[in-house]
Amino acid sequence: MERIKSQKCEQLSIFLFVLKLGIILYPLFYLLDWIYFPESRAQTLAVRLCVTLYLVFVYLLARKVEERFHFFLILSAFEAAALGISLICYLTGEGFASPHYTGLLQVILFTTPFHNISPRRYILTIGLIVIQHFVIQMALPWTFKYFITNLLAIGIIAVAAVFLHNFIHGLVRENRTLRGLLPICSNCKKIRDEKGSWHHVEAYITHRSEVEFTHGICPECAKQLYPQYVPGA
Repeated sequence: MERIKSQKCEQLSIFLFVLKLGIILYPLFYLLDWIYFPESRAQTLAVRLCVTLYLVFVYLLARKVEERFHFFLILSAFEAAALGISLICYLTGEGFASPHYTGLLQVILFTTPFHNISPRRYILTIGLIVIQHFVIQMALPWTFKYFITNLLAIGIIAVAAVFLHNFIHGLVRENRTLRGLLPICSNCKKIRDEKGSWHHVEAYITHRSEVEFTHGICPECAKQLYPQYVPGA
């Protein structure tokens, strides 16, 4: 159980670290907007401020909500960052020709360490990031050249991210799987670990897997221990 908790804390720490990077870098890149797109300074500033404030909100919320809600926070944070980048590409009037699309590559790569997300959910997350970008940019006039540039760059990084995430996810699952022969006491049923220490079955398995035990009493034991409460005992 302690191992499971530490793995969940590790994932939360990674998420909070990535959020900190986003909170710092997202408004910092406004300097490039200021230099290269002076006619759209107000619009790009508004987008960057909104996304940054939302990332701050998610950062504060992630510390308080239960672990089962972390996926939705992760999804919303990355979708917000990606949507902001796509909106900046649109608001500058550059569309697919905007160099800002490279920010999507960074957002996608930052999603790969979250191995607690199932591969199916991860593909959904990456798919939403890619689809929203192309839908927004196609509202502007576009040329085949820049469309293909975006498609190849984002597509290659997205596919690579999916394979990398699946690889990490598989490694972690493999690491949590018990394999081989377990030395077990024939009397008390304790298990000996690699250091020679003996542990109860529940403690040994829980420490090395994602299994958590609940306790009850089987019918045979119930007859032996509480015959007065078992009909026909």
